[in-house]
Amino acid sequence: MKRWIALATALLLSLTGCGKSGTVVGTWEQVVDVAGGLADTFVDEQAAYFLEIDEVPFYMTVTFAEDGTYSMELNVEKSRAGLKKFVDAWYTATTDLWGALLEQNESDAAVSDMLIDFEEYHGKSLREKLSEQIVLEDFAENFKASGTYRVEEDKLYRHEDASIYETIVVELDTLHIVSSSDPNLSEDDAAGYPYTFTRVK
Repeated sequence: MKRWIALATALLLSLTGCGKSGTVVGTWEQVVDVAGGLADTFVDEQAAYFLEIDEVPFYMTVTFAEDGTYSMELNVEKSRAGLKKFVDAWYTATTDLWGALLEQNESDAAVSDMLIDFEEYHGKSLREKLSEQIVLEDFAENFKASGTYRVEEDKLYRHEDASIYETIVVELDTLHIVSSSDPNLSEDDAAGYPYTFTRVK
């Protein structure tokens, strides 16, 4: 559970802020590349050496209501394809590692033999075992957030400290979160700006 929380926290930090003011009320979506976060969280160092994947898109949805409340969640169904892509790459990296180890040890066994042995021992295939480690529905629970907000001109306020705001720019159906006035923001968090959201409703 701790690794889920750590990964969820890291991704949530990349989503700090979104705004409301007439034109920004509605539902916005951001595509978040979680390839690095998933790899760091789930793939062991040896298998990671063989991991080849460019990006894994997860879809975060933020809804701002006219009553000044907002909610945020992971779109599970839209994110499934990205997760499958990651599991496929993880599976390939693992079997490549096994092949390298067999070659290093000059073994006469084949990776296919190891896969059969794995399934007999665990009662499920390697791919099934890897897939079980990342349950999107559980993952989504860690991303749910809600609260209140307000927008004054180009400033979004939703921090518990009422004086802290984020600067926003709305261009047609695109919402840019440009920067934060939070003096306690870490260098990594500050470097993440700007963030871009697309209106979906």
